[in-house]
Amino acid sequence: MQTEVKKRKSSKPCRFAVCNIDCLLHNLHTNRNGYNKILAIFVSLAVYLVIILLFGRKLGVSSNYFVIIPLIATSFSFGFAGGLVSGLLSLPLNILMFHILGHPEFSPENKLIATLSGLTVGMVLGYLSDYYCEIEVEVEGRREAEKRLQQSLQEQEILLQEIHHRVKNNLNIVKSLIQLQSSRSDSEEFKEEADKMIRRIYSISRVHEHLHRNDRNVTPVLTEYIPELVDDILKSLDDGSVKIETEMNLPPLEMSIQQATSLGLILNEVLTNMLKHGLSNQDEPWLKITGYRRDGRIVIEMLNNGPAFI
Repeated sequence: MQTEVKKRKSSKPCRFAVCNIDCLLHNLHTNRNGYNKILAIFVSLAVYLVIILLFGRKLGVSSNYFVIIPLIATSFSFGFAGGLVSGLLSLPLNILMFHILGHPEFSPENKLIATLSGLTVGMVLGYLSDYYCEIEVEVEGRREAEKRLQQSLQEQEILLQEIHHRVKNNLNIVKSLIQLQSSRSDSEEFKEEADKMIRRIYSISRVHEHLHRNDRNVTPVLTEYIPELVDDILKSLDDGSVKIETEMNLPPLEMSIQQATSLGLILNEVLTNMLKHGLSNQDEPWLKITGYRRDGRIVIEMLNNGPAFI
């Protein structure tokens, strides 16, 4: 089973004068996987024949070196096997061409060394071509795998966003049902407990709202999440009589869903008790909420002028 390798498109054309080694190797290697490999060999042979026939007499013995042109093309087109065959045929091809020119003396004196040299060059180039082909296949496979992973990741993100959106909607439905039942009840105690439950549900719903809105799997950073949550809780509890000051000197840290949910519930309970019980009898109530980092920990500090518990 043959593995198909897609041809890469170069951003700039490879010109003969400036083509680098990587471009040359890729262009020659690409011929291995298409019909162009036969054309490449014929073109290289034609170039070799033209050089020998036109300049062979002037170049003399140096003409032997030009046989490397078809040797390179064959090795990179057919790999190790092509390099082996072309290495064996290089010397006979030179000898044949020198006989056609009428100068058999141009052929190398030591035929064994010439044959071994051709074999060595052909096999090395063929091995490099095979190795380069394996790398190309592996790189292409990794590109396809990365593409599939990216597509899968996008699908997972869409699915998570839909889950967070549905959770938020379900929590809002539960909150509405509690509000409906509370409005039908004449029990003040039940209404008070219902309001507490609604605020707790809202704190949890706020987390999933951030997750859906910000399109990521973690809640927003502390500098975004805590001030917004505190502001929403205070709006639902305070009638405007309490002077509230917030100062958040928090680092841009992200939290998990569990951390954000727990923090929202804690802030809801503390602020509810503070505003309903700690500041209810004060003439000029004030509340200061400060967030800062100390000894590697995040500290949320709440100060007010209510009476201390004894």
